[in-house]
Amino acid sequence: MSLQFRMLIPILLMALLGLGATAVLSWRALSINEQARIYQDDSAELSEAVKVIAHQADMSDDELHGVMEMSTLFDIDASWQLVKFNMDDITNRISVIDALSVSAEMRDLNGKLKIISREFMHDAAKVYGMEAAPEVPTRELITRLTEQMKAVSDQMLHQAALDRTGFETMSNAKFNDQVQVMAVAVLAISLVVILGSVFLVQRTAKKIRAVAANLAHSSGNTERTDGAFGRDEIANLQNAAQSFAQRATALAAFQTELGVAVDAAVAGDFSRRL
Repeated sequence: MSLQFRMLIPILLMALLGLGATAVLSWRALSINEQARIYQDDSAELSEAVKVIAHQADMSDDELHGVMEMSTLFDIDASWQLVKFNMDDITNRISVIDALSVSAEMRDLNGKLKIISREFMHDAAKVYGMEAAPEVPTRELITRLTEQMKAVSDQMLHQAALDRTGFETMSNAKFNDQVQVMAVAVLAISLVVILGSVFLVQRTAKKIRAVAANLAHSSGNTERTDGAFGRDEIANLQNAAQSFAQRATALAAFQTELGVAVDAAVAGDFSRRL
């Protein structure tokens, strides 16, 4: 492994760590945002359903009052069909709310609304003669049931606002928790990477010092040992290499001079001296 690559390893690890942390945090943020979007859609659908329920209850109540007072001519069958349509619509919207992701408090209120609407429907059927009954419900009873449906509807709208606030608070807290966990994880991994990098650099520096010491010893510079080198390992290695090169140059010159002397001796010239 090259020295350059060894020095790049910590940088690459830190870069990958940053990219990984960013990717995870972005994914968590998108997940929380998607949950918030779904909740907002459900909340809007719930509020619309509750408003329609209150409106349908008012319309049914007015229709029933007109029939009970008999102040004008009524087509009883058409009036019953209108009231039945309104109450069926209320029942359907209550079922829609049951299918939504709502709080336990909202589910309890929806259960109360379901009970009241059924009671209202039964009493309306008695008024129109669609169900046999020993006595017809009074106008006060019908009005009380209507007011109860409207009161529960108002409570549901208020609870929906509280739930939205609570969900936003929970989402923010969840996101902050994710950021804190990610920060701790990044800090821990960064510490490991830094310690590993320090170990790698120290190990590499130790090997460089050993090579420099061997070169210095091979060049005949016995005065400098591994412990006598300075902190700049690259400079130490360069100096040792220069000393070794000088030693090699001197050795080559000696070998050349020796060859000339040997050739002269072979030729009978013994005057050459080394």
